Amino acid sequence: METRLIRGRVFAVLSAVLTLLGPGLVVVMTTSNSGPTIVLTGLILVSWALATTCAGYLLWRSICHRRSTEAALHQAHAQLQGLLDGATQVAIIATDLNGLITVFNAGAERMLGYTAGELIGRYTPEIFHSQQEIERRGAELMQEFGYPIAGFDVFVEPARRGGHDVREWTFVRKCGARLIVTLAVTAIRDPAGALTGFLGTATDISDGKRAEANLRRAMEDAEVATRAKSDFLATMSHEIRTPMNGVIGMTRLLLDTPLSPQQRDYAETIRDSGDALLDIIDDILDFSKIEAGKLELEHIPFDLHGLVGYVVELFAEMAYRKGLELTVDLDAQIPRVCFGDPGRIRQVLTNLVSNAVKFTERGSVLVRVTQPQRQGSRVHLRFAVTDTGIGVSEEDRSRLFQPFTQADPSTTRKYGGTGLGLAISSRLVQMMSGRIGVDSVPPRGSTFWFTLDLEAAAAAGVTTATEAFGDLRSGRPEVNLSSVSRPRVLVAEDNLTNRRVAAFTLEKLGYACDTAGSGREAVEAASRFPYAAILMDCQMPGMDGFAATAEIRAAERERGIHTPIIAMTANAMKGAREQCLRAGMDDYVAKPVPPDALESILLRWIYPSRWAGTSPGSVAAREALRAHFGGDELLLHAVGGVFLSDVPRLLDRVRCALHANDPLQLERTAHTLKGAVGNFGGSPAFSLSAEMEAAGRSGDLRAAHEALPALERALDGLREVIAAILEDRGGVSHSSEDTRSGMSAVRS
Repeated sequence: METRLIRGRVFAVLSAVLTLLGPGLVVVMTTSNSGPTIVLTGLILVSWALATTCAGYLLWRSICHRRSTEAALHQAHAQLQGLLDGATQVAIIATDLNGLITVFNAGAERMLGYTAGELIGRYTPEIFHSQQEIERRGAELMQEFGYPIAGFDVFVEPARRGGHDVREWTFVRKCGARLIVTLAVTAIRDPAGALTGFLGTATDISDGKRAEANLRRAMEDAEVATRAKSDFLATMSHEIRTPMNGVIGMTRLLLDTPLSPQQRDYAETIRDSGDALLDIIDDILDFSKIEAGKLELEHIPFDLHGLVGYVVELFAEMAYRKGLELTVDLDAQIPRVCFGDPGRIRQVLTNLVSNAVKFTERGSVLVRVTQPQRQGSRVHLRFAVTDTGIGVSEEDRSRLFQPFTQADPSTTRKYGGTGLGLAISSRLVQMMSGRIGVDSVPPRGSTFWFTLDLEAAAAAGVTTATEAFGDLRSGRPEVNLSSVSRPRVLVAEDNLTNRRVAAFTLEKLGYACDTAGSGREAVEAASRFPYAAILMDCQMPGMDGFAATAEIRAAERERGIHTPIIAMTANAMKGAREQCLRAGMDDYVAKPVPPDALESILLRWIYPSRWAGTSPGSVAAREALRAHFGGDELLLHAVGGVFLSDVPRLLDRVRCALHANDPLQLERTAHTLKGAVGNFGGSPAFSLSAEMEAAGRSGDLRAAHEALPALERALDGLREVIAAILEDRGGVSHSSEDTRSGMSAVRS
């Protein structure tokens, strides 16, 4: 009985529990002799067991996955922190959207002196930035975006708008020291693309900036030193050339008087010594200009064969006195007229021939010019000077082209020279994109050579040396000055000796001469008499030559005239000619001035200045132009034909530049026009082109507009003279109708 009672109570409790477990549980309760019995269907029991097992497994899996994810996140965080802490040379700083610092790595701590704990969550990057730079950057961004930007936003505005910003900033360390950095700022976005903050990486470039500043200061110091050296050389050039002008000029005048043989020998020694001293001065000046990078090359047409012949002729007498055979050999296919810098090519070839004659005691010197190859109008030329002199050892060849160097120091005493000639020649050839070298077998002799690529001018049918030499004209035509009234030239010079030398020389050349001892006297003289030309010294006490020229030009503008003013100065440095032209002078010649050079420059300016108003048949105009080309009709024909074709195009470009108010284009075109006109000497067209170039350089387009009609008239007159000369020879490349139509284009 008691057992049944216990079983009943258990049955009731189990029933209650099973009822709570869910309504789907099926309970079958039966009774028997032994008491009540609970029966659970088999399917429900199995389902209940499986559900319990799956739930436990899924819970276990979730716990394992969470633990694995936490471990991976911890590892990634450790790696990221390691990277941040390891980047000690780069500052990595992150902020939230409001600018509060959220990341401040070890590199930032090292760079700025703050600890991460001092800044994270408390300050924005403004704390270590220069306030002046922040304000300046804000003003720049306001101009760029059109609305005010200040404070932290100046660092992140470009990044906020989808870009990035990389620029230099000044960081202010905790101690107050400053450093320059390159700071790159980008945006931080979540996987959905939403903006969550900003990241900045900074690299210290202070050392590089200091090195850059030191280099800049060193370059400025070097430029100051170079300018000081150039100024010193210019001053020394003037101080030496001024008395040398008197010495050499008076010696030349003395040699034109009756002298005994002994007196003549003394005078010639003085003249030769003066010329040698001037050569040394010129070498030093050239070397200085090359070192300073202020030597400019020309690109003009020139007579290549005439240049080689001129150089050989210079040393013919010296070679004859030493008993040497001096010969020249030109390849038959070498073009007669080429474009390049004839002055510098002549200088290099002169140095090589001079050395060959100087260092050769017996035997011969051969000057050979060959054309190894040609591509279209470009010709590759090889100039070689072969001698039977002392030769150069292999050891000496390596330093032969160095400044102030000769193969044997003892030769300085025996042969003289500064040791600069080959160094200057080497650098000149390099500037002309050529090569220079020497082949030698001591003591059998040497071959010094250099190569150049030049542009051939295949104009007027002149293409080969054979054609050119077959029609050479010998001698220079004389211009009969006595057939016209003697032109009067004013010499403005403060040195009495130089005034006397100039006056005597001008009288011998057939000119009347007045002198002025100062700039003021020159201005007064020019106001009283219409001189054919004025030779103006630039450095005079009181009013110098530049100021005097300015006053003369101002007075001439009111009277509508233009007198050629030629600077006659001892300043042979780079820029002296340009300075004279800017001051209103027409040309420049360095002292001392040889009589033939003075004659040439006066012919260039006085006779062409009379071309205006003369007919194309004017003998004076034509003969003056022929004299400028040394009587070389072939060269005059070649260059003249090119000039007649180019002038209308250049003048049209001048007009277009004026119409477009483009001073830069005006300066460039007027410079080209000036060079083209300069091939024919110093006509008014040359000085007017120079004025037009100066107007473009200064931006004074009003002055350029005013000068244009005079330039057109001057070009018209020059073209008429050139066309008349070409028609005299026949076979002119431009027909008379073409020439007239070209002149119409110039006038239009």
